[in-house]
Formats: sequence, structure tokens, C-alpha cells
Amino acid sequence: MNGYLRVKISYFLALYTLAFLSFNSLVGAKEDKHYFLKKVTTTEQKFNSSAPLSWQSEEVRNSTSSRTVISNKELKKTGNLNIENALQNVPGIQIRDATGTGVLPKISVRGFGGGGNGHSNTNMILVNGIPIYGAPYSNIELAIFPVTFQSVDRIDVIKGGTSVQYGPNTFGGVVNIITKEIPKEWENQAAERITFWGRSSNGNFVDPKEKGKPLAQTLGNQMLFNTYGRTAGMLGKYIGISMQGNWINGQGFRQNSPTKVQNYLLDAIYKINATNTFKAYYQYYQYNSYHPGTLSAQDYAYNRFINERPDNQDGGRAKRFGIVYQNYFGDPDRKVGGDFKFTYFTHDMSRDFGFSNQYQSVYMSSQNKILPFKGKGKISATNPNCGLYSYSDTNSP
Repeated sequence: MNGYLRVKISYFLALYTLAFLSFNSLVGAKEDKHYFLKKVTTTEQKFNSSAPLSWQSEEVRNSTSSRTVISNKELKKTGNLNIENALQNVPGIQIRDATGTGVLPKISVRGFGGGGNGHSNTNMILVNGIPIYGAPYSNIELAIFPVTFQSVDRIDVIKGGTSVQYGPNTFGGVVNIITKEIPKEWENQAAERITFWGRSSNGNFVDPKEKGKPLAQTLGNQMLFNTYGRTAGMLGKYIGISMQGNWINGQGFRQNSPTKVQNYLLDAIYKINATNTFKAYYQYYQYNSYHPGTLSAQDYAYNRFINERPDNQDGGRAKRFGIVYQNYFGDPDRKVGGDFKFTYFTHDMSRDFGFSNQYQSVYMSSQNKILPFKGKGKISATNPNCGLYSYSDTNSP
């Protein structure tokens, strides 16, 4: 009897031990973890052939200089009216624009330049890596700015030692404006932007003083139209073209300041193979704009839209042509290699000025018509047809 019991107990313990070992093995199997690597895609393009796409690009994050890239996404979502508005958000850059339409900005980088038309020889403005100055190595002045906002894809701003790779006259920094590139698939684009300045005294679309006048002279006199069209793409595997047109027409921020801009761009690319590329471009740019000039503090407080110099205007035209050959050599997988680039460009730029001393009569009014104003001195209207007002401060010497 006792032997039977001993055998039975031993058998039970053996089953319990096996069950315990099996349970531990199952628990151990559930604790195993599996890791899956992300999919890696490689393409035939091994070299960086253009400016960075955004501030998140590796080239920007690893830059030894202060570098800012305004991506295409940022340009679209921030509601910029022109390139100057976009650049104003970059640290170290100051913009002074008298027209509000972006025709002729004054750009200052880290406090250098921007004092007059264009700027001094301490900053370099490029379009697709090519200078847009009339004489880029002798007379550094932005006499004409052949760029319109809707043709721009992104903007690369470099401040610091890295800017020396772009040549001389880059002490303050470099602003490289990249136009829209040729896409792999053919695409068409049309866009219209309308800016309404809201110059009415009561904040409405039409000023109470202008009621009864034709709509073109009331509402239309406060609007700026920006029309853009583009067709571009690859014609097969090796050849691609892009045609762009941008037309700006209407009134500027100030009264009686009509603006007209035409910008036509033609780009072409020929990909010989994965390491050799030819690019060519041709541009025709023309503009005409009236410049109301500056206002005294008193005039600005009375009406910041007034135009005291209705005859001051300037215009210009630019014809730009260039060819770029680029060759990539070495083995980028081993981080050994580089690129060779040959650039040939030529341009024909001219600018016309028109000034008048008629504005002097504003300050020497014979009418001496007093207008209501809260402050010191008197305001006299000399040419109501042009909307001209001036302030005569009795405390001035």
C-alpha cells in the first residue's frame, strides 16, 4: 500500500515538472521581439545639383554658417505679397520697399547696404546661382530687380564664411533665389492674386467722397492684379522645357501710383547621362512704376496713402541669357568626389528715370486752403485733382 502511494506521488510530481517547464518555454517565446528595418529607396541621382529644398535638408543642418532656406511650402502658406515680405522674416535681413509692389527693394544683410536704390557691395543677390547685378564685379548696385514672386520656388540665404564660395562682394551674405524647376511629369499652372489696398477713409471698398464715380476709378484704383501662367515638363527622358509668364498690373499702396510688370522665363535642360547636364535660360523683364516718395511725419499721420510727387516714375528692362554645364565625378557612396560647373551668362539691362520739380509747389501753395487736422501747424491742399496734400509746420525753421 505504501509503495503504491509512493509511485503515484512521484508520477504526479513528474507531470507537474513537465507542465511547468512547458509553460516557461511558452512565456519565453512570447517575449521575443521582431524589428523591421524601414524601406530604403535608391535612385540614379547621387549628387546634390541645386540649393537645399528646406531648412530640414542635411546641407542646411550641417552648415558651418548661418543659413536659412524659405521653402516653397513656407512661401505659399505665409501669405507673402512679394519676395521682400518673405525675406523680411529671415534673421539679419531688413527690407525697405517704397512701392509695396516689390519692384525695386532695398535689401540690407546684417546691417550692410540697403541705404539707396539697390544696396552696397557687401551682399550678393543671385537667381539660380547667377548674379543679377548690371556689373556684378565692378558696380554692385541693384538697379533693376528682374524677379517676380510667383515664379520663385524657394530662397536660400547664407550669412557667414560659407558665402565666399559665391565669389567676391559677399561680405554681408548671399541671397540665392531659386525659380521653379522643370518637373519630371508635364504640368500646367495658372494663378491670379488680387491685392486690395483699402485706402477708403471709412474702411469700405469705396470712399464716400468718390461715390457716383465709375467703378474703374473707385474700386479699380485700389487694386493690384498679379497673373501667372506656367507650362513645364520633360519631353522624354533627356530633354525638358519650362515656360513662365507673370504679369502685374494695377495700383500700388499709395495714391496715383500705377505699376506694370512683365516677366517671361524660358528654361531648358538636357540630361546627357546621370553625371552630365546642360541647362539654358532666357528671360525678358520689363517694368514701369510711379514712386510717390517719402512723407513727413505730419503728412503720414494725416493720410499715409497720399502722393506728393505724382510725376516721379522709373522703368527698366532686362534681357538675360545663360548656359550652365555641370559634371559630377567620383563615388558619392564612399563620400569621395565632387562636381565641376561651367557657367556662361550675359545680360542687357537698362533703367529710365523720370523726375519733376512740380512737387515743390506742394509746399508753396498759393491757395492756402486749410483742411481739418488734429495737431500743430496747418495742412494746405494744392492739387485736389491729384489728391495732393502737404503739411506746413509752424514750428519748423
